[in-house]
Amino acid sequence: MNKLITIKLMLFTGMDEDTSLQTYDYINGIDLKVKPHTRIKTVLKQIRFKGKYTPAFFCNTERVSGYKKLKDGDKISCLKPAGGG
Repeated sequence: MNKLITIKLMLFTGMDEDTSLQTYDYINGIDLKVKPHTRIKTVLKQIRFKGKYTPAFFCNTERVSGYKKLKDGDKISCLKPAGGG
């Protein structure tokens, strides 16, 4: 039996518009159940992320790559690259 873990996914800078999520809470994010050691990139596939850019990822406030393996209780923040001037 595969036990699932719970992670919190936070999407910033309008990233929720590039997913299949029907509703998204901008304040609390979304709790997802995934298999242990699932990579961030796999989570994005599960929510059907279709952005044509590579987001910046943070796991529990530490900058990480999309290949980071997740554990129970991780809080993932994803930010769309933005420029300004």
